Parts: sequence; C-alpha cells; structure tokens
Amino acid sequence: MGEPLAAMSEPSPRRRATVLLGILFAVLLALPAFAGSYLLSVATLILFFAYTGQAWNVMMGFAGQLSLGHSLYVGVGAYAAAGLYSHYGIGPWAGL
Repeated sequence: MGEPLAAMSEPSPRRRATVLLGILFAVLLALPAFAGSYLLSVATLILFFAYTGQAWNVMMGFAGQLSLGHSLYVGVGAYAAAGLYSHYGIGPWAGL
C-alpha cells in the first residue's frame, strides 16, 4: 500500500528557500508593471533598507568592525543623484 503521511519526506530547507527566493524574485520583477508609483517607491525603500541592514550585519555582526564608510558612500551617492536630478534633470538610473 502507500506510505503513511508521517513517513513522506518533506522538501529540504535549502530547496524551500530556493523556491521562495525564486517566487520573490518573480514578484519583484513583475512589480513595476502592476504597481503604482507610491507602491514602487515603498518597495524600493524596503529593498534599500534591507541592503543597508545586511551591510551593517556583515560589518558589525560577522567581522566585528565598526565601519561607517559604506554609509558615507551611500549618502554621497544619494546626494549626488538628487542634485543631478533637481539641477540638470538627469535621472538616478544614469548614476547607477
């Protein structure tokens, strides 16, 4: 007969994480086509803060070093992009 439900193997955590990461990537890829400008800006801020949080985790968590250099470069880049956009009309994607 068939195996009991408890004996059936579940997908490994690595496989589950890979599938969830693929789904997240597909949603983020399709987001600009369906979302409005407000939702898109909120999603961009969420990803930006996730990036800075991970950078902080690597520097202070794993390496144990206090480094504010990456914050300085992010701030200078944001300031330069805002200045180029407001003074010359150059979009932030050109600086990327």
